[in-house]
Amino acid sequence: AATQRPPCLPAPQPLKCMDVTVLTELMQVHSNFFFDVSATANPHALEEHVDGVDRKTHLHGDLDVHVEEAFRFFGDAFEAFPDRFLIGWDTGNLGADYDLEYVALGVEFYRKLLGRLKPATAEKIAYRNAERVVLRIPTTEGPPAGASLSTLGTTVSWLNPPNTTQYQLQVLPVNNDGPAINLIRNAANSFTVQPPALGHGPYLMLPDMTYAWRVRTTTAATSVDEDSPLWRPWSDGRTFHTP
Repeated sequence: AATQRPPCLPAPQPLKCMDVTVLTELMQVHSNFFFDVSATANPHALEEHVDGVDRKTHLHGDLDVHVEEAFRFFGDAFEAFPDRFLIGWDTGNLGADYDLEYVALGVEFYRKLLGRLKPATAEKIAYRNAERVVLRIPTTEGPPAGASLSTLGTTVSWLNPPNTTQYQLQVLPVNNDGPAINLIRNAANSFTVQPPALGHGPYLMLPDMTYAWRVRTTTAATSVDEDSPLWRPWSDGRTFHTP
């Protein structure tokens, strides 16, 4: 059965009410639209007006209620657009006053909320989307880390930071005992390593080998070489094993 979602969620001024349908419609239209849920999906924004003296007591008792409310509101949108949401929290407002107990409540709240999502979705919203948008680090997608391939070819894929113009991809045997790929190309989200054809090549992928791959990007308007300071940080390295 479809999740029943409330029409809007309380939000700070001047929003007053946040309609998740508006968010998803914007995400459908604009590929560079991202949303930080910290102002609407945190235990303090969800808490009704409570006397400041008793606020922490109320939050402790109602935390699971707030997690459920946030999940009913955002859950479907998180799964539909896992690459567009980020989480954060400014503990200096809404009565938190940088209190470490509030910080601990916020951490517990987000862990419980993310725990309701698919693991891949939770990982992206927890930190990978922030890496990509703020630190400009690509998010590696496939093949899964440590995958065992069924053929001597594969397609590696990733998510680019906004405004990417070029990427550098490296596919290297982990023991440096075979051919490797090191290329720079215009912006794309994937690269296919073709399996070798007997007698014709390319002999880039050898049998029973473990390869590591990584990618980095730039927003430079003109072509750059691999020594340019305009490259952003490398993605995390992933490995796969050939048959």
